[in-house]
This record gives sequence, structure tokens and C-alpha cells, in this order.
Amino acid sequence: MYARKGLIYLFALIATASVTAFAALPLQQASPGTARATRSIGAAATSQPALRVTGIAATPKTLAPIDVLTVSTSVANDASRVDGLTVQMVVFDETGEPVLQEKQSNIGIAQNGKQAVYWVWRIPDRLADGTYAIQMTVLSGGEREVASDTRDAAFRVDRSLSDRYSARR
Repeated sequence: MYARKGLIYLFALIATASVTAFAALPLQQASPGTARATRSIGAAATSQPALRVTGIAATPKTLAPIDVLTVSTSVANDASRVDGLTVQMVVFDETGEPVLQEKQSNIGIAQNGKQAVYWVWRIPDRLADGTYAIQMTVLSGGEREVASDTRDAAFRVDRSLSDRYSARR
């Protein structure tokens, strides 16, 4: 029994020493022009699509309730073809509260390609005067965020354009 226990301890010591020695080995320097290797234990390598929101436009920049706002964005794909994406638009008021959330799903983008996505939204009468920010988010098939942007994405609701607003009511 003691011999068996000793043998188990010996195997455990050898295994521990092997793992410690492996972890202490230095990585070799990669030659110029080659990819550098990394080492990871217990984690599978996964590659995420290289997606970018390349622009958001809202036109017109100032409008009254019941006017129509057109929002567009482009998503660039710097990797191989990707399918099953969702582009989500969220409009926030000046307090940071969301007032609109819309999605377009099942979007595919070719390798090194770009895809434009558009929304047309009639500004509801209930929307208060003020500046509204737009955020675009690209979600993977599992609804996980893979890209997002809010740059230059705003519009203003202004009831002082009341001549047009009153005439339509």
C-alpha cells in the first residue's frame, strides 16, 4: 500500500515538474514578417469578426414633430465573410433615456466588404424639444456586441419650426 501511494506521489511530482518546466520555456522570437505565436493552456483560440461601424448620418439635423428623419450607417468587415449580424439603433434623449430602439437582422457582409443600413422614422408628437443622440451597435448571431459607435450621431427636435408643425396638425 505504501509503495502504491509512493508511486502516485512520484507521478504527481513528475507531472508538476513537467508543467513547471514547460511554462518556464521561453518563446522563440519570430522572424521578421512572420506571425508571433502565443501559448495558452485550456483555452481554445477563437476569432472574432473584425467589424467596424464606419459612420452614422441623421438627416435632417433639425426637425419638428411629424417630420421624417432618415438614419443611415455603414458597417465594414475587415475579415472573412460574416452572416447573421444584427444592427441595432438606439435613440437617447438628453437625460440618457432611450426613446427608440430598432433592429435589422440577418445582415451579411462580404470579405473586406461594407454594408449600409437605413431607417426612416417619423418623429412622434410626444417627443420633447431637444437634442437626441443615436447609437449604432452591431450584434453577432448570439446577440453579443461586436462593434458600436455614437460619433456625430445626433439630431434636434425643435417645435419653433411651428409654422410647418401647426399647418400639419
